Amino acid sequence: MTVASFPLPVLPLDKDRIWCVYIHSQGDVVLWVGVCHTVDVLNCPDAKNNRAWFAHVHNKPNIMLTVEMIAVTELECNRARFRLIQMYRPIANRDYKPIVQPGRKKTGPVRCVETGQEFRNAADVAAFLGVTPAAISQHLSRPESFPKVQGFTFTREHERDNSEAVKSIQRARGESE
Repeated sequence: MTVASFPLPVLPLDKDRIWCVYIHSQGDVVLWVGVCHTVDVLNCPDAKNNRAWFAHVHNKPNIMLTVEMIAVTELECNRARFRLIQMYRPIANRDYKPIVQPGRKKTGPVRCVETGQEFRNAADVAAFLGVTPAAISQHLSRPESFPKVQGFTFTREHERDNSEAVKSIQRARGESE
């Protein structure tokens, strides 16, 4: 681990509230830029949900961890992190692939309930309707709070399949839908 020489800011005494920006590198190549609480920097908590980090960094020989910055707020560290990502273009940040928990698939085909039209993904729906991808994402993940987008209801194909299976199980058990 490299010890950086930089002026230390005035920090709170509570070590759990201090944030840091860290880099994983191999030689001169930066592989990952992350942000976490300073006490957790050796555990890399923000990287462990990223398949690209596991592929390019985890358990590889000669990986160097460098703490680039420490700060009191996560916001300060994230700003520095984004500048470093733009500067170094680390492969594990570029190829970010979240590890999706079973039953929580967030990608894939999306279908319009009213028209039956299928889209490759939520971004295609957003482009088709002329809305932001965030609007579609909120609708898909929280339909009770965002019931329609421009008058249409959308569902992910795997959710539709699961909901139909759940309804048939409920019918078989004699439960109400």
